[in-house]
Amino acid sequence: MDNNYPLKRRINGGSTLDTAKYTNQQIGLLHKLINNTPYIYYIVDKDWRFILSEGQGLKELGFEPGQLVGVTIKDLYGDDPEIMESIESVFRGETRITHTDAAGMHFETHFIPWFDEEGEVELLTCISTNITKRVQIQNEIIELNKTLESKVEERTEALSQSNEELLALNQELQAMNEEIQAINEQLHENNNQIISMQKQLVESEKMAALGNLVAGVAHEVNTPIGVSITAATHLSDLANTILAKKEKGEDIIEDLEYLLEDLSMATNIINKNLTRAGALVQSFKQLSVDQTTEDKRDFEVGAYIDEIILSLSPSYKKSGVLLEHKYQKEVVVNGWPGALAQIITNLMFNATQHAFGNDKGKITINTHDEGDFVRISFKDNGKGIDDEMLSKIFDPFYTTRRHQGGTGLGLSVVYSLVTQRYKGTIECRSELGKGTEFTIRIPKNNEE
Repeated sequence: MDNNYPLKRRINGGSTLDTAKYTNQQIGLLHKLINNTPYIYYIVDKDWRFILSEGQGLKELGFEPGQLVGVTIKDLYGDDPEIMESIESVFRGETRITHTDAAGMHFETHFIPWFDEEGEVELLTCISTNITKRVQIQNEIIELNKTLESKVEERTEALSQSNEELLALNQELQAMNEEIQAINEQLHENNNQIISMQKQLVESEKMAALGNLVAGVAHEVNTPIGVSITAATHLSDLANTILAKKEKGEDIIEDLEYLLEDLSMATNIINKNLTRAGALVQSFKQLSVDQTTEDKRDFEVGAYIDEIILSLSPSYKKSGVLLEHKYQKEVVVNGWPGALAQIITNLMFNATQHAFGNDKGKITINTHDEGDFVRISFKDNGKGIDDEMLSKIFDPFYTTRRHQGGTGLGLSVVYSLVTQRYKGTIECRSELGKGTEFTIRIPKNNEE
């Protein structure tokens, strides 16, 4: 059989020489195209013999274009069962196979069968592509996917473990929240108890101040009443003496003259001392009412401070403290006099207990009219307060005399009454060795 028959049959397109020449030109261009592409083009007969082998891809197998013509596939691959099975499958009608050669190179081949007049496959036109790089990439992708799957499994397992840990932590947090809530409820209850205790202590502080006031007033009242009793007793003794002489018939003219002289003097003493005692009692009555009630009324600040000072005089006089006061002018405040009495009383006791020690000192109280406000200055020339203590003096229960019975509420009550009751301000300035000054500003007109 003519080996060129298939080609002639394919290119037989005309009967003139020019047509054949044109066709040969096309065939030349086709050869150039084939030999400059990376594919392998070959034709084998039914004996598996190469009758055409072209393409740059042959060089990857170690062959030049056309070098395999006349060589059979068996000569090239031997009895490789995979190759033989692939070729036979093509003759059975397969048009595409992939195979791997002995060197580990991978190829994908497409087949176009040529049939004879009887319909049998006479020739195979083959286009083979080296897919080694693609297979390598696919294998790398497969390995990468396996790695990714492994990592995904690891991450999934880690996430699952983390979720379990988070669930356990969440349960712990929930238990802690429940415990914290129980603690908060207990703290709330304890806080309410502390507030109640603070109120009781504040009331106790007020009662203690009132008790000191009572003791002071009792001491002050005792003197004029005692003098009055002495004068009255003297008059009574004179009267009894005169009555006894009269019953005996003795002369009582001289005694009556002496009685009249003493009577004038004694009644004057009794009147002055009882008047003083009455003033003290009235002052105590007003102060006690003010401190035990929350009534608001108009009062003149300076005069009211004088009443407070009068009631406290036994205690500060006993400690040897000198008291000076200066009021700018009459300043009327509409407010709670009992609160002011508590403020002045606590400041007085704080000064006498802490400022001077065993030394005698001086306390100065001044008032100043500042328009809508009145400023009260309470100053001592005692030993002063250091910076650390100064920052805590208004804190509840802070005291340096805990073991001497101090409650630490005196100045705290003062701060509360000034800032909350009167909506005013209080400042404390002090320097060691140079005394302490409290400056209080309260409005003249206070709303409920």
